[in-house]
Amino acid sequence: MKIKNYACTVVFLAFLSVFSLLLIFLPSSDFSQNEKRVLAEMPELTAESLSNGSYTDGLEKYINDHFPLRDTFVGIHSYYNRLIGRGNYTGIYMLSDGSLVSAPLDIDSDKCAKNLAALEKFADGTSLPASVIIVPSAGDVNKDKLPFGHENYADDEIFALANEKLGDVKLIDLRALFTEKEAAGEDIYYRTDHHVTSYGSYLMYLEYCKANSIEPTVGFENIEEIGGFYGTSYSKSGLWLTKPDVLEIWHSPNNYKFTVTLDDISEKKEQNGLYSYAHKENMDKYPIFLDGNHAITTIKNESVKNGKTLLVIKDSYAHCLSSFLCDQYETVCLVDPRYYRAGLLKLSQFADDIGATEILYVFGAENLATLSELALIR
Repeated sequence: MKIKNYACTVVFLAFLSVFSLLLIFLPSSDFSQNEKRVLAEMPELTAESLSNGSYTDGLEKYINDHFPLRDTFVGIHSYYNRLIGRGNYTGIYMLSDGSLVSAPLDIDSDKCAKNLAALEKFADGTSLPASVIIVPSAGDVNKDKLPFGHENYADDEIFALANEKLGDVKLIDLRALFTEKEAAGEDIYYRTDHHVTSYGSYLMYLEYCKANSIEPTVGFENIEEIGGFYGTSYSKSGLWLTKPDVLEIWHSPNNYKFTVTLDDISEKKEQNGLYSYAHKENMDKYPIFLDGNHAITTIKNESVKNGKTLLVIKDSYAHCLSSFLCDQYETVCLVDPRYYRAGLLKLSQFADDIGATEILYVFGAENLATLSELALIR
């Protein structure tokens, strides 16, 4: 009996010793590619940090983030929780086809109503024709593939409020179309990311054109495929065995030339063409479209001179969509209210300055219901 006790103690101490040595001597990284976040730094040891407890707190965070084989243990923990029925403990569900989708958020109906009213008021104040594309939640579109015991999505409530609050703003409702296409096995959403695929974005574009009597571009036969895409849902899930996506770039048959200006208020840069290929080597490749999130992104179509300027007030669901929209406009100007500070210049004045002729709102359903910045649009 004593030998067994000693053996357990020796094994435990050996385990601690080995992992302590690995923690000390293995090279550490300051960024996790899988989780897409900056890892904790080693805290500075001072008399003050030791006395106020900040050193021990920081050391705990550092050890948690840099523990040897951390990704392996995170993966084991994630699959174990899925096995025992806690499929959304990371905020991600795995569908029956293996796709990863965000679990529903708690929706504040009053905030959602105020956001929608603010969009209607802004459009009314500019006297410009306006449309809104609300991208339905992937989990709501794929209800039949959700795991047992899932929580319910609030899409129906959000769309009901939109019908009530948007006034003359055209609501483009994609729910029936997306549900039909997903049921037929067509990929509207990525397997590892919350965004809509290029095919899904093209369907959004066609619906926008139909609602606004615009002749769409057809014949996107030159499709560039970029494999190894692991998106945000993958990073949150810890389900590291999920197969990667293939990101597609649909090149227009028109071969128009574009200049893109990326403006973060304090810094501005330009690029030729719609695609930021520097992100091709990253796990998350979605920022290939317009270089990801910026306060203002302006697309100039050098080949079209029709005087039409589309102001897109949006979240990142608009990035791929814009690669289709820009065929129809001389200028497409995207504003992200999460990064644009209205105190610098009211959006209504900004719309006048760029000569906007139309407005398009593009938001994921839950973003539309939860973003605090939307109520501040003026």
